[in-house]
Amino acid sequence: MQFRALGRTGMQVSAVGFGGIPIMGGSPVGDVSEEEAVHIIRCALDRGVNFIDTARSYGQSEHRIGLAIKGREPRPFIATKTYIEHTTGDPERFTRDIDESLAALDLDCIDLYQIHYIDRGYEFAFGEDGAVARLKRAQAEGKIRHIGVTAHDPDIAIRALETGEFETIQVPYNIAKPQAAERLFPWCAEHGIGVIVMKPIAGGALATPHEIIPHLAERDLPTATNALRFVLAHPAVSVAIPGMDSTREVDENLSVLAQDPVRAPSEAELAGIRARLSALGEHFCHACTYCDRVCEANLPLSDIFRLERHLVLYGLEQARSQFAALGRTAEECLDCGKCEERCPYRLPVREQLRRATAALGGT
Repeated sequence: MQFRALGRTGMQVSAVGFGGIPIMGGSPVGDVSEEEAVHIIRCALDRGVNFIDTARSYGQSEHRIGLAIKGREPRPFIATKTYIEHTTGDPERFTRDIDESLAALDLDCIDLYQIHYIDRGYEFAFGEDGAVARLKRAQAEGKIRHIGVTAHDPDIAIRALETGEFETIQVPYNIAKPQAAERLFPWCAEHGIGVIVMKPIAGGALATPHEIIPHLAERDLPTATNALRFVLAHPAVSVAIPGMDSTREVDENLSVLAQDPVRAPSEAELAGIRARLSALGEHFCHACTYCDRVCEANLPLSDIFRLERHLVLYGLEQARSQFAALGRTAEECLDCGKCEERCPYRLPVREQLRRATAALGGT
């Protein structure tokens, strides 16, 4: 197993950690039972994973992690977080979220607590008695050890890190979205900031889901391992946190660590992945679910975009019937734009919704 230090925390963590919603039961798509989740997490820990990322907003995630790590010595490094927007107008909410995380995880102290998605509510974070002040108070009280931040925009990430308040940054970085490597990663390397990579497989777009492989005429080899190799080969990256919802995915992801250092994908391998991505177009959903059901139309946007991807990438005709079963189309869109306000990737969500429903057989 390969290990790297996580920035100024001085903590040694595995290069591949647990992250994302599906394994932890926060998403209606690809969810697993509590028993399965605990089993998968423990299998990952047995194989050397010692970093787990979660959040207050990930449904039963923290509770399930608490069950999985209970009694383990040494226990894994636990990182959790909460949204700025959840606390706007109520600074006390941040303090309550920390206490709720401690209770759900069944811990006396959280290793790393992060301000989640600082792209929204930046001013609130640094305001008087704002999020940063609340985290520093919790740190002084012994409730958290280290303070970090997550962002989707590399420029906003640097702006936040320049305040000197944070030890880690969590950002999206993958073959389809490599911008963090331009300025952010060199800045972090120079200043000793730990880099946690979310969306290393672009929300699943860079891998063939195992559950649909039996439906393919020809077995399409997953590109998840190549995607992880791309991420972990960068010297500034401390840990990548792909979501995993089976022990097969745990083994597949950890296989990238067989070589030390991790071997970057070849140009031929990268060309194959980029050709695959071209079918999805310049903009595609990263399955963060921020846009889901955010307005009165209550549309399950990430489900619709997932089915479009199955149809476009794999020619999976079942996607059409599954879409029909949802009983939802772009005609229901109120054109209010709230989904686009929520999208951290600044995607034209309404336009994509119309394209996806047309492709899947809707109006």
